[in-house]
Amino acid sequence: MAEITPGEDFGFILTNESTLLYFHRNAMLSGNFDALEAGQHVYFVEGAGDTGPLATKVRVKSPS
Repeated sequence: MAEITPGEDFGFILTNESTLLYFHRNAMLSGNFDALEAGQHVYFVEGAGDTGPLATKVRVKSPS
């Protein structure tokens, strides 16, 4: 699930393991970063950043 910080270019993804992963708006491959809402489900690839794990290649899950 994604959560963004209003007015900023980043957000966090809560993983199934209850880990928060940082992601930048540039990591969005599909979907509109500015339209993300708290709790919206996303696909992502976890990677290693300079300061720890982060989410890359973020895509919004289509509603079922």
